[in-house]
Amino acid sequence: MSESTHAVPRGSPHNVLNGSEAQYTNAQQPLVGELGQSTIQSVLSHTEQPGNAIKEIQLKASLRNHHCRPLLSLLDELGVTRLETHTSMLESAKQVLGSRIETMQEEGLLALLEETFPYVSIDGLRSVPLDILKRLEAVPEAYLQELGEDQDLFAELPASVQRQVYEVNRKLLQEHAAPLMAVYLHGVAVVRQELNMDVGGKTITGPPTRQTYRKTLAHLVKLVNMIGGSPKVYRGMMDLCVSKFKESEGLYVGPNQAGYCLLRSQLLMAFHDNASFRQLANEDPCHELAWILDAAIAHSRDAPEQGQEGGVLKPAHMASLKKFFRDFDSKDTGRGKKRKHLSGGSEGESPLYSGGDWRDDCGKVIAEAGMILRDPSAMHLIIKQVLHRLPVIFEAQAVPSEDEDLVFLTRLLQLAVGCRQMLKEKRYAFPPVKMELAGDFFAILIGFTMEAALDDSYDAQDGVLDEPNEQLVELLMREEVVRHVTAMYTLERIAARDWARTRTLMASINQALSLLDERALPEWAAFAATLARRMAELLPQQQVGLGDPVWAACVDRFLLKAVDIDSQ
Repeated sequence: MSESTHAVPRGSPHNVLNGSEAQYTNAQQPLVGELGQSTIQSVLSHTEQPGNAIKEIQLKASLRNHHCRPLLSLLDELGVTRLETHTSMLESAKQVLGSRIETMQEEGLLALLEETFPYVSIDGLRSVPLDILKRLEAVPEAYLQELGEDQDLFAELPASVQRQVYEVNRKLLQEHAAPLMAVYLHGVAVVRQELNMDVGGKTITGPPTRQTYRKTLAHLVKLVNMIGGSPKVYRGMMDLCVSKFKESEGLYVGPNQAGYCLLRSQLLMAFHDNASFRQLANEDPCHELAWILDAAIAHSRDAPEQGQEGGVLKPAHMASLKKFFRDFDSKDTGRGKKRKHLSGGSEGESPLYSGGDWRDDCGKVIAEAGMILRDPSAMHLIIKQVLHRLPVIFEAQAVPSEDEDLVFLTRLLQLAVGCRQMLKEKRYAFPPVKMELAGDFFAILIGFTMEAALDDSYDAQDGVLDEPNEQLVELLMREEVVRHVTAMYTLERIAARDWARTRTLMASINQALSLLDERALPEWAAFAATLARRMAELLPQQQVGLGDPVWAACVDRFLLKAVDIDSQ
């Protein structure tokens, strides 16, 4: 191989001059790359005999084998340029070396990498160290750190090496993953999921299942491929989801913020779907929860008619959810105690919660479980199940706060809406049920349900129906859970053509919104989108008309205001 095809390690001794003649610190070092450039510049700028200096440089950079000189002269006569000759020789030499690399053992590869890595920044020689890196099972960290500093070079690395770089350079992982996350979250398919409150019934045009979304959304697939089979990169990616959600702007959680919860859930389930990488999903402490909810959502879409008796959650789903959260009722949750079934391994040996930035206790697990519950589709499913319990309680003449299922589901909703604050304050707990929810709020909704069941004689044009329920207004202003459940309940009343309750509910919502900070509007984005679709469906059916009280309450007083929900 021509010496002119080699480069010199960065920081290696440079040539120095003595008078007009270049004196080389190492006569065997090739004049390529930084050394070659600095040597030629130094020689020509200091010599008084440039012709001799050029001959000296040519001599030092020429092929050593004396048989090469007449062959080069012959090629010159044949019209082959020196550049073409040396390029051909370089490619042949790389092919020979490449075939040897394929059969070398780890020790030999590491030794050759040490010799060739300094030339990785030179285009013509880059393929040699890259071929070596591709064969190594574990690249030494010193090389990984340098590979992460050059973006162009990093882009040419094999995916397996890129993951190793991500493992030692969390900042680079975040820089590369964050833009993909942003594009994913603002994609049409994802926004449709976030804005759809129709669980277990009507669906928006698009792929039939969440699993289909996971397989077809390009940027989610790219995030999965970035992680590959690396537990450290998986952990880093999930940490980024958590961090983005925790640090997202806004006092209220709208689609932009909740999208990170959707991503946390669907990225996990994408690994569940992939047989090659399923072990990473199995080791995620939230895997069981995400799996239960995903199965429940699929069931509610595939067999909505079965939900009339037991609700959108099958008894098996409810039992699994209760089992998952059972251990979190311990008073010392989040104070250092580990759980075997949450860590995915033996007690205290979680592959994902040992080292790095992840906590060793199950405290942060409850907050991330809240993110899984805050996935819009999952939360809407739970709310639907809450609303299913209310007529059951009414018919049994029971007390809402004493209904085990209702209390448990309410706690799940409290966790879902409270997990971001938990992450901010680093105070983790599975919250006890708030009595103003289990008592006052659900009593109001049961009262509405009782009115609808006992008296359907209300005149939809009666102006009294546009008066808000003051107790409900107070609760709407204080509790996010109340806002989400009331929104879903209102949609159910519209679906039942219960215009009397619809108008009272909308009057209460509009009154609360007029008193709340305008920054609360994004929290109502999913309700606004679903309500707009409902109104668009009802109008041609002549179920509602322009200017009638229901239209005025839903469209004029709410939807027109909701148009200003920033970019969401």
